[in-house]
Amino acid sequence: NRQLGGSCQVPIAALAQRSDDVLFLQGLVGHISGQVVRAQGTGNAGDADALGIQVAQALLNAGAGELLA
Repeated sequence: NRQLGGSCQVPIAALAQRSDDVLFLQGLVGHISGQVVRAQGTGNAGDADALGIQVAQALLNAGAGELLA
């Protein structure tokens, strides 16, 4: 959320699942129009911040920036 610059006015969701030292993160940005952008990534559970930034960047690359404006 911090990387996307989101607020309580924009539907942003994340789901993290951990298995041993592996973290799987799914992210979503939605819009009132019904548009949804999704991204996911996998990384080391000890480096969760980097994984969050990676997934946020993937969301932006997929067009989430337009939904956040």
